[in-house]
Amino acid sequence: MQPQINNPSPLFTGLKWVLGAIGAAVISYVVNEMIPNIWPTITSSWRWAIAVLVFLIVVCIVILFFGSFATKRKIHELNHRAFQRLKNNASQSDILGDFEMALKLARRFPKEDAMTHNNLGNTYQGLPAESPEERAANLKKAAECYIKALEIYQKDRYPKEYAGTQNNLGIVYKDLPAETADERTVNLKKAVGCFMKALEIYQKDHYPEEYAGSQNNLGIVYEELSAETVEERAVNLKRAFECFMKALEFYQKDRYPEEYAGIQNNLGSVYQDLPTEMPEERAVNLKKAVGCFMKALEIYQKDHYSEEYAMIQNNLGNVYGNLPAEMLEEKKSNFQKAIRCYHAALEIRRKDRYPEKYAMTQNNLGNVYRALSEEMPEERAANLRKALECYFKALEIYQQDRYPEGFAMTQSNLGNAYRELSAETTEECVANLKKAKACYENALLTGSGEVRQRALEQIKIINSVLQSLQ
Repeated sequence: MQPQINNPSPLFTGLKWVLGAIGAAVISYVVNEMIPNIWPTITSSWRWAIAVLVFLIVVCIVILFFGSFATKRKIHELNHRAFQRLKNNASQSDILGDFEMALKLARRFPKEDAMTHNNLGNTYQGLPAESPEERAANLKKAAECYIKALEIYQKDRYPKEYAGTQNNLGIVYKDLPAETADERTVNLKKAVGCFMKALEIYQKDHYPEEYAGSQNNLGIVYEELSAETVEERAVNLKRAFECFMKALEFYQKDRYPEEYAGIQNNLGSVYQDLPTEMPEERAVNLKKAVGCFMKALEIYQKDHYSEEYAMIQNNLGNVYGNLPAEMLEEKKSNFQKAIRCYHAALEIRRKDRYPEKYAMTQNNLGNVYRALSEEMPEERAANLRKALECYFKALEIYQQDRYPEGFAMTQSNLGNAYRELSAETTEECVANLKKAKACYENALLTGSGEVRQRALEQIKIINSVLQSLQ
């Protein structure tokens, strides 16, 4: 987010008194020199009457000039105070009240009106929200503010402000929650358009830091942008890769360590998601992803960046869990590394502090234990039970009404674990299959797409197996 506050120079305060003194001198000259020379026969009373009139005209001019200046100064002060209140966690009513007052004063001043709308948009972006719905509402209000600012911040008249506001609007569209995948795609495409418009002004040579920031934002959007084909997905990811590399030209590790680490994380995600035709190529990309995440961890240390540290550990766990290996021992080693990474993430992502991220990592951990069970037959039952335990912990958070997608995904994974669980007797086997079927049926309650299709297929297979066993 790029706030726009330009406090008027204090020199104007001194200039007010200088102009006042000049005005007094001019009046004295008009009364004593100018009028007698032009109109020698004028009486003293008329001379002073004209002097008073001139004085009143000068006063009106000064009031108009300094009145506008004082109003603009007040607008800037209100913007500044609102940001200070936001930083100090003041009440939303106080913060928004300052902006409301500033907007009333700014009606006669287009540039200050645009500045205040941009800053109000930034504020709505940063306001804490108690629910996803409230967060979405705040972001929509932010978008409205930026759009109003852009009515004044035209590209040809205010290029830098135009670019900053386009970048801010792009961030809103990038972060805006959506109810459907199609709506999400529309928002991301709008974000791409905004960042591209910002980059028309933010040239590398003139605005290197802003250029790098917009390139990074653009890369994040390309990375997430959905595609109808594998080829289109690969194109988007390659564009994301190019954007991140351009951003890294500026965000060097020694000068901008936090930004450097964030982009390394983004690059790791791109390598992780890149489609490949050969397993060998897939392995190369995933190893590059590991390298990027490791570079991010050089900055994101547990003691100083705990949330980011947990995020990278979770990402590393995802990579190690999917890393192809030719030898069984290497595959086991990768799974063990993944388990260690997830446990490291869970040291930070505790249930009470980060419930949603806790659930996601527990689900990921369960998937690795289930995959490990396939490679270690002697410990198959133990690992599957560990997987079940992780899925149950995830479901403590992923409840049907609050997290429908997470609920469906985890119920499907839970069904897979029950289905694969070995049994010593037919009765035990039937009980496990019935539990698996119940989980798949739960997945159907909120699942869509592949999750729903897989659940339907598994229910059909289980029904067939149960019929044969009974």
